Amino acid sequence: MTAYCTSKYAITGLTETLRLELEPKGIQVCGVYPSVTNTDFLERSIFRAQDDLRTNDLRQQMQRAIESPLSSQPEEVARAIWNVVKHPQAEVIVGSAAIATVAYRFAPGLMSWIVQHTLKQ
Repeated sequence: MTAYCTSKYAITGLTETLRLELEPKGIQVCGVYPSVTNTDFLERSIFRAQDDLRTNDLRQQMQRAIESPLSSQPEEVARAIWNVVKHPQAEVIVGSAAIATVAYRFAPGLMSWIVQHTLKQ
């Protein structure tokens, strides 16, 4: 999860700085942030851990997240992207990620606890 989350934060930072730099030139930049999305990316993913058992456990956790009813569907993400092209805005949060984002803003400690306990399972 560390590499995944780090890359998401990097994209957010890049998007926000590009928006600030390009807005005076009339160029709109928007970040579209979906929740975990139900795609086939696990077929190309490489998981590494201390041993094969832990590696397999990490892969299964991600598989459960992808199959969760809370995961975004590709069509939902595509619709959000198309809508932001038609109606520009700074950011769009897709699917259950909106719930997590709001919850984190109001109760960061609680959300950190939930994530930590979810990852242990």
